[in-house]
Amino acid sequence: MPEDIERTAEAHLTYVIVNWTAPTVTDNTETVTLTSDYNNTGSVFDIGVTLVTYTAIDAYGNVAEETFLVIVNRKCDYRLRKYLLTSDFSQDN
Repeated sequence: MPEDIERTAEAHLTYVIVNWTAPTVTDNTETVTLTSDYNNTGSVFDIGVTLVTYTAIDAYGNVAEETFLVIVNRKCDYRLRKYLLTSDFSQDN
């Protein structure tokens, strides 16, 4: 199972494309079905935290689930950073 994955989206984007190696499944039955709520090749993830779940089901209906997080941060544009650091947001009432 992959470890949690953390990426940073470019300042002009609100998403990243993430790839990982899918887990392998072994069981003492001949048939195991592995499913996931995301594709391990080129899935698009928006800024934020997403839980990715893999589910394995064997021929007898036994179920195992494993999860990991995909964390996407926003890269701050240097012009915005400069503005935020040099601006006075106080208000005189």
